[in-house]
Amino acid sequence: MKKFNSDLLLVYELSHTYRDALIKDFEDNYDLPGNLNKTHLRTLLYIKFEKNPKMSLISSRMGLEKGSFTPVAQKLLELGYITKNKTDKDRRKSILLLSEKGLAAANEYEKAHIEFLEQKFSQLDEDENQKLHESLENLLTLTKKLIES
Repeated sequence: MKKFNSDLLLVYELSHTYRDALIKDFEDNYDLPGNLNKTHLRTLLYIKFEKNPKMSLISSRMGLEKGSFTPVAQKLLELGYITKNKTDKDRRKSILLLSEKGLAAANEYEKAHIEFLEQKFSQLDEDENQKLHESLENLLTLTKKLIES
C-alpha cells in the first residue's frame, strides 16, 4: 500500500491551484450584479444545475453548514432571485428554485465563466486540453467514490 505523507501536500496544492486558476481568477474579474456576491452567484449556479434541489443539498455543495447557508438563501429570496418551497414528503425541508431574475443571473454568470474557461484552455494544445479534461473527470469520479465508501 502506498504511503500518503507526500500526497497531503499534493491534495492541498491541487485544491488551491485548481480553485485559483479556474474559479477565483474568473470571479475576481466578474462584475457582480446588484447586491450579489460570489457566494450568491455560485448558489444560483448550483440551483440551476440540480433538479428540485433541497436547501441542504445546495448548502452541502457550497461547503457551508446549514446555519451559514441560511442567510445566503434568505438574501437571494429577499432580492427575488429564488423561491423557496416546502417539499410534499417532508414539510421541514425546502426546495430552492430560480425565479426568472435568478435564472437570468445564473445564465449570464455561466456564459461568462464558460467564455473565461475557453480562453484559459486555449492556452493549451489539443492534447493537453484532452488530458486536462480526462484528468478532471477521473478526479471527480474517484473522489466521489471515496465519499460514497
